[in-house]
Amino acid sequence: MTAHRQPAGTHPRRRERRRIERENQAGRRRERTVERRSPWLSPFVLVSAGAIVVAVALIVLINTANPAAPNSSAAFVAPSHGIPAGLTKGQALGSTTAPVVLEVYSDFQCPVCGRFVREQLPRVIDDFVIPGIIRVVDHPIAILGQGTPNESIDSAVGAVCAARQERYWDYHGLLMWNQHGENRGAFGPGTLAGMADEIGLSRTAWDACANDPAVSADVRDQTARAAAAGISQTPTFVLNGRRIVGLYPYAELAAAIRSAAGAISSSPAD
Repeated sequence: MTAHRQPAGTHPRRRERRRIERENQAGRRRERTVERRSPWLSPFVLVSAGAIVVAVALIVLINTANPAAPNSSAAFVAPSHGIPAGLTKGQALGSTTAPVVLEVYSDFQCPVCGRFVREQLPRVIDDFVIPGIIRVVDHPIAILGQGTPNESIDSAVGAVCAARQERYWDYHGLLMWNQHGENRGAFGPGTLAGMADEIGLSRTAWDACANDPAVSADVRDQTARAAAAGISQTPTFVLNGRRIVGLYPYAELAAAIRSAAGAISSSPAD
């Protein structure tokens, strides 16, 4: 009896079928692995993340090796309105013969005091100081400072020490134009010293003054005297004896100055 044989090529041999099955199983395993793999683990993402880490490390290294100068002139905003030459004497601004005196009690950390200096003082200078109508006398007091160091006291001390070199108003302007919140480190020792450098003060003299306990004691005493006189808010203005608390619109302040000047000019001569 003749055995029946499959024609050649009709079905794969058993060994071939096993090889094909193994390849199919391996392919399915690779597909499942790709599906489970997080997109964050793709080669493109990993390479990009590595490049970012290297870039950040380089930036940190460069900044550490070349730190920015903390007290450079670029760090300070310059006042937009200069003080006319020849009009300042210590903490006073204007002619000694001016009929009206405007005393200003302010804390260098006080944001409303800063607004007065930035927005209204330039107009007071143009409208009343230069024509000889008014003399402004500034009294820095320290009512907002907290803790140690006390930025209200230290900034006032810095300004008083600038006054000893006849640069009070330049230093005053830098302080008021560079406020950055209360008790947040804006007027730290480095910044205050940088302002002294910015306006060209003798650092030897300024440092000696700023580190003199008697100067800070004077600031505290002036603050206490102001409180004893009922001045507990800043800014407080005293216009020929008339007290004005807070910041009023400029038109009202100008009217009060004109009224005070008019009252003097209309007074009968002795």
